[in-house]
Amino acid sequence: MIRRRFPDCGRVFLTIAAGLFITAPSLFATVALHGIFSDHAVLQRAERVPVWGTAAPGEKISLRLGNASARATAQADGSWKAFLNLQTEKEGPFEFIVEGEGNKITLTDILIGEVWLCSGQSNMRFHLSKSAGGEEEATRAANPKIRLLSVGLNVADQPVSRLREKWTVCDPSTAATFSAVGYYTGQTLHENLNVPIGLISISWAGTVIETWMSPQALASDPDFKPITDRWAQKEAEYPQKKAEYDQNKDALMAAWRQQADEAKAKGLREPFPPSPPAGPLSLARPSGLYYGEISPVAPYRLGGVLWYQGEQNVGRAFQYRKLLPALIADWRSLWNQSDLPFVIIQLPNFGKPESQPRSNNFAELREGQALTASTVPHTALVVTIDAGEEADIHPKDKKTVGVRAGRLIAKEFYRAPIAEAVRGPTFASATVKGNSLRVRFDHAAGLKTRDGKPPAYFAIAGTDGRYVWADATIEGDTVVLKAASVPVPATVRYNWATAPHGNLCNSADLPAAPFRTDTLRASTEGQN
Repeated sequence: MIRRRFPDCGRVFLTIAAGLFITAPSLFATVALHGIFSDHAVLQRAERVPVWGTAAPGEKISLRLGNASARATAQADGSWKAFLNLQTEKEGPFEFIVEGEGNKITLTDILIGEVWLCSGQSNMRFHLSKSAGGEEEATRAANPKIRLLSVGLNVADQPVSRLREKWTVCDPSTAATFSAVGYYTGQTLHENLNVPIGLISISWAGTVIETWMSPQALASDPDFKPITDRWAQKEAEYPQKKAEYDQNKDALMAAWRQQADEAKAKGLREPFPPSPPAGPLSLARPSGLYYGEISPVAPYRLGGVLWYQGEQNVGRAFQYRKLLPALIADWRSLWNQSDLPFVIIQLPNFGKPESQPRSNNFAELREGQALTASTVPHTALVVTIDAGEEADIHPKDKKTVGVRAGRLIAKEFYRAPIAEAVRGPTFASATVKGNSLRVRFDHAAGLKTRDGKPPAYFAIAGTDGRYVWADATIEGDTVVLKAASVPVPATVRYNWATAPHGNLCNSADLPAAPFRTDTLRASTEGQN
């Protein structure tokens, strides 16, 4: 519980006749913690864990948590920051005492463990109770060693420091409305690491990646300039468009109702109702959520970031191979953690299977995610190409995604003794021999197909770049490909589609990652 004493101005007396003005400086000194520090919080087990807040300029502040302690002095603007060494502290629970010259704050039930930020768009925000088996899982979610913090929506045009939300203990009520992917990831981490887990959920549906990036990051590459230019134009046009919408709203709604009734009568999907133009603080605003939701949390010490976003950027998929690394660098700079682990959840399959091999934006965005994970240090990719749904861009199976992410993080970033593979088969090399092309995979122990049928969704092309489906057979940790219409194959693609149904996996039943070996121009190249 936080107790703060404020001066009662109605009881301050000035003895003017005596020419005296007497005041006690400590009466006005009120030390405060940033809002992210609350009862039930998990602090990262690390050597330098920042703690910050406000106080009177020059005020001395002391901090105590277990055997760790620190001191700070408030700056001229009233801000202060201190660092606690929690590397060797036990897990708790502890009281966390922060004391100034005029008041003392005592937080209770503080744990020390691993803190992960779960961010992205709707598939990350998707609540546990809405996921497959999620309602039943929520009834079993009472785990005092897992703590949850869900940050509400706040779009801003300037950095925000205030945070109203508080940490909660994981129980059936709090878990039900928490990120399903985040919950299953945290649960899996706790099972494998046996330490307290803190999960911070900051995600929102329908968001583009640029709303999560700082202006500095968006200015770091000329390819991003159209993003900010386009938004500046929208802001300039907004007053007129809003006025036109307000003036014509009744007519627009009447036309929509008629179209909706006609669609309903024909058994078709109803059109979306008319909506006002995007305002200055809409979700599409570049840096809007960076300012409103990410800035208030930094630099709270993290164990890593779990990122699940991309659907809203598929129309500019090729650009994503620059945007995602820029976001990672941006957040690492904000947190002052150059090696901050960043785990990327690759977009799953969605839609109906393609009848012929072709280029498409979902495959190209997945490629951008995979390229980032293979080139940016301290990153990893969670492949979910088999966990989607044909008719729903929000697949209900979040457990598969979260468990895969948690096992990968536990083994590769914490060296947990997990015997099974945590990665599926990954393209290693391709060799042409006569009329066949042999693909070798890493992480391919027990290479097989999940349905016992020949490998599907492999396509090969000659030097003309015209892809056809290939006949495939498994030989050890390789797949041999042939096609009668391609006498001399040159390149190969696997699961290169919006909704591929490739069946290749390893002994751990983890799916082979989509890939291509050609360098043909992407269909979204130049779309920025």
